[in-house]
Amino acid sequence: MDHITGIDPSPQRVEVARRKLTKLNPTNVTFELESSDDIGRYDEDVFDVVYMNAVFHWINDKEEALNNIYRTLKPGGKLCICTADKDHPFTAKMILNEVLRKAGIMDEGLESNAPVNIIELNSLLRKSGFRFIEISLKRNPRYFETPAKCLEYVEASAFGNFLGHTPASIREKVKAEIMVELKKYQTPKGIENVHHNFFALAEKSLNNYHKKS
Repeated sequence: MDHITGIDPSPQRVEVARRKLTKLNPTNVTFELESSDDIGRYDEDVFDVVYMNAVFHWINDKEEALNNIYRTLKPGGKLCICTADKDHPFTAKMILNEVLRKAGIMDEGLESNAPVNIIELNSLLRKSGFRFIEISLKRNPRYFETPAKCLEYVEASAFGNFLGHTPASIREKVKAEIMVELKKYQTPKGIENVHHNFFALAEKSLNNYHKKS
């Protein structure tokens, strides 16, 4: 029977996953409290597939992480990535950038996440040795009853980092301005917060050749 290993650096998310696992009661799934920095501890040629969902843009040393993933994949193994597109910030982030710009504050370089664009993602994958790379960009709208609910979701999804670098003295003012702007994105379905995500699929060479010197 194939085995599935899930890793996440958040104890809360691991606990949620384990609770769901208890309901399903599978015997071939385990979860570990780890980050991308821990991938290197796994042996070579271990996994058939590695799937990273909303993870890649949080990794600082992306090249090292991809090198470790390539090493742990079996020859012919697949890497699947769903990640944010740097060239298309999601709606609430776009609004935050504009609000901070008007306030004379630039948030660039202060964020914990570091999304890439399609050229950078393709280059990183090829540099790590992957082949048969397919990357598609998909528009993913999400809808919320109110601007406050939208902002609450965004902050929770960003581990508190969405407004974490905004000076505390103006944070509430910035939050209020964001909610005013979010009202402009009202649709019959609710407040529309659009994410643009890359879906990438790449394969490890069958001859286990890593990369050119």
